Amino acid sequence: MLTAGADLAQFKKNPAMFFQHNDYDVPIGRWENLRVEGSKILADAVFDMDDEFARTIAGKVDRGFLKMASIGAWPLEFNDSPALMITGQQEPTITKWRLREASVVSIGANHNAVALYDEQGKIISEPQLVQLKDRIIKKPENKMKEIAIALKLADTASEQEVLVKLNELQGANATLAQEKADLEGRVKTLSDAEAARLKAEAAAMVDAAILDGRINADGKAQMLSLFDKDHTAAKSVLENMPKRVRLSGQVEGKNTQLNGREDWTYMDWAKKDAKGLNDMRLKDNAAFVALRTQYVAQV
Repeated sequence: MLTAGADLAQFKKNPAMFFQHNDYDVPIGRWENLRVEGSKILADAVFDMDDEFARTIAGKVDRGFLKMASIGAWPLEFNDSPALMITGQQEPTITKWRLREASVVSIGANHNAVALYDEQGKIISEPQLVQLKDRIIKKPENKMKEIAIALKLADTASEQEVLVKLNELQGANATLAQEKADLEGRVKTLSDAEAARLKAEAAAMVDAAILDGRINADGKAQMLSLFDKDHTAAKSVLENMPKRVRLSGQVEGKNTQLNGREDWTYMDWAKKDAKGLNDMRLKDNAAFVALRTQYVAQV
């Protein structure tokens, strides 16, 4: 087991000490000052002296009758490279593992004092360890079989058949990527065209509103800004604004003499011919009210 492959994070949250890996019983203490020094993992034993059994074990340790500690670990990754093996090693090296617990023991599980656990938390015997190793180490032929199945080929497919299928998929992926890029380009073109159409429509509507007196020229920039934010709302606002009333249609044949004043606004009349405005109020109140309403709407 490689010290460099140790995952100690979970153990540090609950550094329980047991006797003989009996983690189904209550702990007899805890481990403090967990640390890695070179190839060694060290910790200081703190016994629960309020527990009678823990006091017994602590006494045997203090008096030298118990001298061994043993870690319990979950193996996570094996490697059967000869470069990682020590003299006399026959089984693969455990390159990644998680520290589960650490116990005071009478005799360690092996000369390195290690016990290994399976996924259910049970100590692994040697035959079980071989089975676990075989599940974690993927032999090349097994990997090829898994790849073939993933590619929807027969599990007996040859390496050449797998490569052909991978090349086909790579070509298909390239085609899909190009089609995706083309579609994105078309969407952008359509989006840009629609944006240009809406901008042109907004400009035309605002210009028309200025001509028929719904807004004045000073309000053009503000109205265009509203169109940029919410085209539909701005369009609705303009469509519901009353148009400026031309007096030619309101006072034709009346006593009020227009004399080219058909496009005068309420303020034009008030400033230039207040008497004529008053005559309009008396003789054609409907035209006066329309003119006055248009002025109030613009203000």
